[in-house]
Amino acid sequence: MTTTETHWDVIVIGAGPGGLMAAITAAVQGCRVLVLEKNDQPGRKLLATGGGQCNLTHQMPMKSFLPHYHEKAVYAGKCIRQFPPESLMQWFSQRGVRLEVLENGKVFPASRRATEVLEALLTEVKRLKVVMNCRSPVKKLETFEEGFQVACEKQVYKVRNVILSTGGCTYPSLGTTGDGYRLAADLGHSVIAPRLALTGLSVSHWKLEDLSGVSLQEITISHWREGRKAGTYTGDLLFTHLGVSGPVILNYSRYFQPGDLLTLNLAAPEKEEAFSDRILRELQSMGKKKVKTLLYKEPMPRRVMDIVMKMAGIADEQVCASVTKDQRKMLVKWMTRMPLEVGTLGDVETAMVTAGGVSTDEIRSSTMESFVVPGLFFVGEVQDVDGMTGGFNLQFAFSSGYVAGCTAASRQKEGGSSCR
Repeated sequence: MTTTETHWDVIVIGAGPGGLMAAITAAVQGCRVLVLEKNDQPGRKLLATGGGQCNLTHQMPMKSFLPHYHEKAVYAGKCIRQFPPESLMQWFSQRGVRLEVLENGKVFPASRRATEVLEALLTEVKRLKVVMNCRSPVKKLETFEEGFQVACEKQVYKVRNVILSTGGCTYPSLGTTGDGYRLAADLGHSVIAPRLALTGLSVSHWKLEDLSGVSLQEITISHWREGRKAGTYTGDLLFTHLGVSGPVILNYSRYFQPGDLLTLNLAAPEKEEAFSDRILRELQSMGKKKVKTLLYKEPMPRRVMDIVMKMAGIADEQVCASVTKDQRKMLVKWMTRMPLEVGTLGDVETAMVTAGGVSTDEIRSSTMESFVVPGLFFVGEVQDVDGMTGGFNLQFAFSSGYVAGCTAASRQKEGGSSCR
């Protein structure tokens, strides 16, 4: 039998990091908050973040920080500036979580345990008497004259403010199955088609399995589609047994499609013509010395140079003076335009985040409140916002949760008029 409860000011749907922060922030301001979570426990995806080590955020100037959200830098910045990395770090430090900032700016709990981060959030939830109902998937979300009706399997709740923090659709085994898209669409919101982000890829006709496990630093990649250049990216790359991964692939995988061509410039910052001229001079000057002796001087792992020689048709013991014009052309090609055809991207169980989601055109960036339905707020990955690897997605989850919680509480106090 279904019953109805009416004594909540704010209902948060989804107990991930952003949802928990939203619940805590609203409760601090006096709201009676209920959290509805479909899983049997909160924060399951948080516990898996960074292999369980939980890269919370990234420490760098804001002007450098925000471009890590791609075309949503300005949008994401409106809420992140209200609860920036230094505020997030202070929040956890004040609750007993000792943090460590690595040389590259990444911020982790010093224990390297995501459980410590989750425990800090849940301690606050308990202290503030936020009620959390697990195993409570929301079946339907509707509006009525005084707010919303939130229907679970055996319970219907009436509330004036709803915060949707259900995540994207990657890692469905952890409960993120795109439920928020359906709930938002039912209330009239537009949903940008979800796609995988922060994922590695396989390469068609893979010939470089011998390079599995080799990593390259600051590699320049050119991205081509149907003969036209679609982008140029720089970062660290990792060869895998079926393709490539690493930050430069993960961060820009949101732009890739099967059939696209990626070319790696192993000679960067030299361009093709400059490298071609240099390698010709060096081949001529080294005469009877082995080609691999020349190539091993390049700032690349020897395993990579061995593959380049193989693909150029140069024998292991071949000397520089015997390199033909065609071999030299192939050598230049594989050094400056190593071709990798995108086969498949990862799947929903391996992609770290989802690109796409509820359209940000319909969300007020400074409050996280819907333009379409007053009193409805969106937090984190359910929105069409995705960041690069390095703590940026967790920062947006926490910041948007903080802002949504603040605004929902203000709206409750003001009797329906949300903050601006």
